[in-house]
Amino acid sequence: MYKRYTVLFYVITFTILFLFHAATASAGSTTLSWYPPTANEDGTPLTDLAGYKIYYGTASRSYTQIIDVGNKTIQTVPNLSEGVTYYFAVTAYNTAQKESKYSNEIGRTISLYKQYNLTVNRNGTGTGTVTSSPGGIICGSDCTEVYNAWTLVTLTATPDGSSTFSGWSGACTGIGACIVTIDAAKSITATFTLKTYTITATAGTGGSISPSGSIVVNHGSNQIFSITADTEYEIAKVLVDGKSVGTAGVYTFTDVTASHTISAKFANLADGTIADSYFINLPMTGQTESYAFEDDGDIEAGIAWPEQRFLDNGDGTVTDTLTGLMWLKDGGCLNKKKWNDALITIVEMNANPGRYSCTGYSANYRDWRLPNVRELDSLIHYGEPDSSAWLNTIGFTNMKGSYYWSSTTNSGATQAGVVNLYTGIETTVLKSKKTYALAVRSVTQGNLYEIPMTGQTMSYAFGDDGDIEAGTAWPEQRFLDNGDGTVTDTLTGLMWLKDGGCLNKKKWNDALITIVEMNANPGRYSCTGYSANYRDWRLPNVRELDSLINYGESDSYAWMNASGFSSMKGSYYWSSTTNTDKANKAYGVNMKKTRRIVIPKKNKNYMLPVRGGVLPETEEKKY
Repeated sequence: MYKRYTVLFYVITFTILFLFHAATASAGSTTLSWYPPTANEDGTPLTDLAGYKIYYGTASRSYTQIIDVGNKTIQTVPNLSEGVTYYFAVTAYNTAQKESKYSNEIGRTISLYKQYNLTVNRNGTGTGTVTSSPGGIICGSDCTEVYNAWTLVTLTATPDGSSTFSGWSGACTGIGACIVTIDAAKSITATFTLKTYTITATAGTGGSISPSGSIVVNHGSNQIFSITADTEYEIAKVLVDGKSVGTAGVYTFTDVTASHTISAKFANLADGTIADSYFINLPMTGQTESYAFEDDGDIEAGIAWPEQRFLDNGDGTVTDTLTGLMWLKDGGCLNKKKWNDALITIVEMNANPGRYSCTGYSANYRDWRLPNVRELDSLIHYGEPDSSAWLNTIGFTNMKGSYYWSSTTNSGATQAGVVNLYTGIETTVLKSKKTYALAVRSVTQGNLYEIPMTGQTMSYAFGDDGDIEAGTAWPEQRFLDNGDGTVTDTLTGLMWLKDGGCLNKKKWNDALITIVEMNANPGRYSCTGYSANYRDWRLPNVRELDSLINYGESDSYAWMNASGFSSMKGSYYWSSTTNTDKANKAYGVNMKKTRRIVIPKKNKNYMLPVRGGVLPETEEKKY
């Protein structure tokens, strides 16, 4: 007794794909394919399969034609008549020519020249063109085309310069290429959206600007702003994208094709002084959780970050909407290198961008550079336990929780600054060590935060901090002695206690309490020359404390003592910013070694009170 095979119930399924041939008008064909059986009808393994036969005819289960196709699982059946329905089944046979039962049956009507319309519609506020492959559709001008049945058509949407492509609807979805099989008449809609840009308008004390705030403007449109001075004030200057455009009461942006900023400053008619001088406002640290009264998370000093901090440019780059810096998106692409090699690698990348396989990088910028230490610091989010992980969720990829090189050399010349994107620690390491590098380029001016220069002017290698000197220049006189025991930083607008050693070393919580007590009883503290009675001193957050560092000096504390301060110490000073990863530690800055580390709050360090800056209650500077 031989074993029987079955195709239908146990081992065979098959799918049908019709192919239409235009060689003649009297004959058609269809292609059958099926899965090979793997077991006999009784479930035992099939080991002697030899081939297959196709049975077909014009009536169900009444087959008049047979094709022995041998041992293959796909076969074209030729010479079929147009308009006739055929029925097909398959059997399998073994080496003894024993044949299985019929498989399941499939019926198909043969059509030689059936055609369908493909129609493209355009929708939305923007404009663009849709083209097809194979050709026929250029919509714009030709939005409907007839295609033979089963033709595979690819549609590509190309927005005009004023617009973006927002996606497909109908027979396709998403924003990539639309690939559609013409098995019926189909309609597809491409939506284009007009680009919009934001003009941020602000006014200082003594007047107003209208409209104000974040104004959304369509591509190519005009936007008028009116500047009005209050009584006893006059317009001192109008700044567009950070540059003065005079003192006119009206300014018009014409044919807008990018985002902009406009700000108005006003002068007191009595003495000519400009209210809210043009300081660089420091940004918030990102810390919003409070660990003690009047710490960083309680005060939240600094300008607020844009709602979308990083913008993915779609070409392997990311733009920081706070600073205007553009960064390479792939944080691990350039691998660990020595400091000099990192600088050389970026020079080579500018010359031969295709040589580096960075995730998604399709741009060809030629002005990448290694960021200086302040630019690298700007990526730290002090409200997150791991800034590298945070960066990877909002635009970057492959950022490492490790040290990254800055282009800033330590005064000893053998070491350079590094920033740890996990801990937020900033220190210096030997240039012969290997660590990661991240390329940056300057894109726009007039940003919410204009990162200042580091102070380094000496160059140690081509493309380093002292060679590039990136950032906003410092005022000629950096610190102004107010004659009352306070010093104003003319770069940031922050006011500091002049005596850097008056408030002795204390634990972190005690430092916060000490400054609260100083506000309540200023006469209790004998700080050199202090005669003012300000009640709003606070412990500076980590960004404010960092702003005092001069990376061009071997000892920032000595430079500060020569520039307006007194009794500054070459030691660590407390910031009000807690380390989110380990809440029993806070950030401290060393005024001699230019280091920022996390220190147990039980340790004792110096403190330097600050006042002013942008505070969230009023978003105005306080003095």
